Order: sequence, then C-alpha cells, then structure tokens
Amino acid sequence: PEFGVDEEVDPITVSAVRGLVDRRSRVADLPITVALRGFRLVTVDGERNAALALLRSMICQLAVLHGPDCLVITAVVTPKTESEWDWLKWLPHYRPAPGGPDTRHTVVLVDGGTAPADVLDNASVTVVELDGTSGGALALRVDDDRVMATSRLETSCAQPDSLSRVEATGCARRLARHRVADAA
Repeated sequence: PEFGVDEEVDPITVSAVRGLVDRRSRVADLPITVALRGFRLVTVDGERNAALALLRSMICQLAVLHGPDCLVITAVVTPKTESEWDWLKWLPHYRPAPGGPDTRHTVVLVDGGTAPADVLDNASVTVVELDGTSGGALALRVDDDRVMATSRLETSCAQPDSLSRVEATGCARRLARHRVADAA
C-alpha cells in the first residue's frame, strides 16, 4: 500500500503493515494449473525420472478430474519406452492409438515415438512430448525439486507433483471400473 508524506505516518505502523502485506501476499505450496486445451503441443524435458514422475502425476490428475466421456488419453511410445507407460491400459480414458474422429479432448503422450501428422493438426488434441525438442507453446523443464513452465506469455517456477509407476498403476486400477458403456 501507498503511504502518505513521511511526517504523517508512524514508522512502526508502516513497517508492520509492509511486513504483514509481504508475508500474506504469497501462499506457499499452492498448485499451479495448466489449461491443456489452450496448447496443442506441450514439451517436457529435463531430468528423465523427474519428468516421468511429473507426467504420471499430470495424467492421473487429468483422469481423476475428467471422466472418460470427456477425455481420451493415448500414447505413442517405442519398444524401449513402452514398459514405462504400461499402466495406462488400466485407465478408462485410454485408447491404444491416436486417431479417428472424436468429440472428446484427446491428450497424446509421446515418449520416443512420433505423433501422426493428422493428430498434430486436430484442434481437440494436445500432444505432450517427453524430451521434446519441438519447442511447444508450453515448455516444462523438470528436475527433482522444481519445474519451470515457459509459455508465450510468462515463465513460472513451482515444485513438481510426482507419482511413482506403482502409485500411477494404483490410481489407474482404481479408476478402471469407470469405463464408458459402449453404445450397441
């Protein structure tokens, strides 16, 4: 806050108010959100284990907070990286291969593979590329204790969420029974 002329203010009160505002203007450990629909390409790089833990956490949060009738999750992986993403099969949102018309928002995880060109041109698709060099509209750089998110408009730094493969599998298996019924 702005204070008046020095003769009109009590220095003790001014100091106390400034200290109060400084302490109360920041809240520690608040989550930051990423509006994935606002980005067609998100790249995640940095320390691989930390990036994997962050992506597992992001995918589980997406699956918990958005039903399979609203969201599709798919992955493009290589034989070398496919065991890392085997747990995705339990998610009711999971579809083994991207493509085909769909009214739901689709998140395509790319780890070592290449997303089909038609997927990249689809406005209802967000591609999340691990170790991406494409320079997405949102770039996440991860290490063990922080993630730096850079977009066209801003850069922010936060402590990353993380899930182990076992924790992600547990989350996915708990959600597995919530599959959308097939229209027959």
